[in-house]
Amino acid sequence: MWYDTVHEVIDTHKPEIIVVNAEDNQFFEGSSLIMGKNDVYEV
Repeated sequence: MWYDTVHEVIDTHKPEIIVVNAEDNQFFEGSSLIMGKNDVYEV
């Protein structure tokens, strides 16, 4: 999931390549289990 700590770690370490698990799987209620396209865009 995308949250502020992920952003801080990326800013600190400045990786050249980032691999993410992104399919936007969702609970029946509609909240995401893993990153969706907007989260990937943020990364």
